[in-house]
Amino acid sequence: MIHEVVAESTERGASKVLVDCLLIAGGPSMFDRYALAEFLAQEVVGCIIAGKIIPRLAIVGREPLVDPNRFGELVARNRGVQTKTVEEMEDAVNWLGDGEGNYEG
Repeated sequence: MIHEVVAESTERGASKVLVDCLLIAGGPSMFDRYALAEFLAQEVVGCIIAGKIIPRLAIVGREPLVDPNRFGELVARNRGVQTKTVEEMEDAVNWLGDGEGNYEG
């Protein structure tokens, strides 16, 4: 899914992408969270190398899918991905609407 989201958004030239994971169940391990964030970062780096637009990604989900400490978000951000993980759709829309990416919440 990560590959498809990044590929489709860059193909369309989207600068902002909202990923709705509210209906996805499960609780990934810390290793899985790390691996997913690392993969996301690799996909984004591939887009940078190809000279494509890199979108800001807002991901909406609930615990236990979403880690309350946002470990995966931290890993992805440390690798240059503009992403924010939230539990409410309104927060995602607000963060995407903020041109600076300064979500306080």
